[in-house]
Amino acid sequence: MKKVLFITLLLFSIQNVFADELDITNDIEVRYKWYKEEIIETYHKKGETLKGYIEDPKRVTYTEDLEWSPEFCKDTIARQQRIVRYYRVLESVRFIVLDNFKYNNNVTILYKGDRYPYEIMYQDEDKITFKLKNKAEPNNLIFIIDSDTPYNITLTSDHTQLLYKQVKNEKVLTPDSSWMLLNESYQEITRSNSEETGGFVTLMKISVQCGRPEVKTYRYKINKIYYDDEYHSFVEGYLPDYSDYKIYYKGNEIIKEQIKYIKGDNVIKYVKGEDKISYIEKECEPKEIIPQKEIEYKYIDNLKIIEKTPTKIKYILFGLISLVMFFIFICLKMSSKNND
Repeated sequence: MKKVLFITLLLFSIQNVFADELDITNDIEVRYKWYKEEIIETYHKKGETLKGYIEDPKRVTYTEDLEWSPEFCKDTIARQQRIVRYYRVLESVRFIVLDNFKYNNNVTILYKGDRYPYEIMYQDEDKITFKLKNKAEPNNLIFIIDSDTPYNITLTSDHTQLLYKQVKNEKVLTPDSSWMLLNESYQEITRSNSEETGGFVTLMKISVQCGRPEVKTYRYKINKIYYDDEYHSFVEGYLPDYSDYKIYYKGNEIIKEQIKYIKGDNVIKYVKGEDKISYIEKECEPKEIIPQKEIEYKYIDNLKIIEKTPTKIKYILFGLISLVMFFIFICLKMSSKNND
C-alpha cells in the first residue's frame, strides 16, 4: 500500500514539473500611442526633390512663370522666344562723393531714365556723400548737378572706389571713358530682348532661348499629431501607432525571471526565477513594426495565470494516473478478499 501511494505522489510531482511553464498569452493587454493624421499638400517644381514629401507625378499644374533654356527651342510645343545678351560691366555703385562742392538741393540722380532716391550720409562745408537706395550699374546712371564752381565726383561700391572725374562746367554727367578708372572690379549681367549701352560695358555673348510653362507636381506628407505621450488601449477618434506599443500583464504576483518574450508572437511564458513582481511592461525595439490589422480591444480585470501543460504530456500523465488508480483498485479488492 505504501508503494502505491509513493508512485501516485511521484506522478503528481512530474505533472507539477511540466506546469512550471505557463502560457499567459491571454493575460496581456497591448497598448499603443494614438494619433491623428494631418495631411500637408503642395505643388513643387517637377524634377526637384522636396524633402519629407511624397510625389504624385501624374498630378501636375502649370504656372504662369516660364522656364527659359536654349534646349526648349527643340520642343515642338507652343513656346515663346527671346534673345539674351551677356555683358561684363563695372561693379555696381552704392555711394557718390562730391568734394569742393556746396550742396543746396542742386543734385538729381537718374537711373535708367527715372529719378533715383538717395540719402545724405555725410555733409560739411565743401563735401557731401550720398547713399543710393539700392545698388546701380554705373553705365545706367545720369547725374544732373547744378554748380557754378569746379568740383570732384567719385563713385564707390560697397568696398572700393570705382570711378573719378574732375568737373568744371558740365551739368549732365554720364560715366564713360572720360572718367578715371580707379579699380577694375567687374560683374556679369544679362539683358533679355534689349541691348546694353554705355561706358565700361563689354558684350560677351548672345543666346537664343525659348520659354515654356513651369511644370509642378503634387506633393504631400502626413504628420502624426499624438493624443498624448502615454499608451492607451483605445482612444476614440484616433489611430493606433503599431510601431510604438507596450504590452502589459496584470495578475497574481509572479517572479520577474519567470517572464520571457518570444519575438514576433508577443507570447509571454512562465519560467523559474526570483524577485516577485505583479506588473510587467515590454517596450518594442526600435524599428519594430507590427503589421496593421483590425484588432478587437477588450479590457479584462483581475487576470490570473492560467496553468497549461503540453497536450501530449497531459494524455500520457492521464494514462499513467489511470493505470495507477486501476492498479490501486485491484490491489484493494484483492486485499479485501484476503481479509474475508
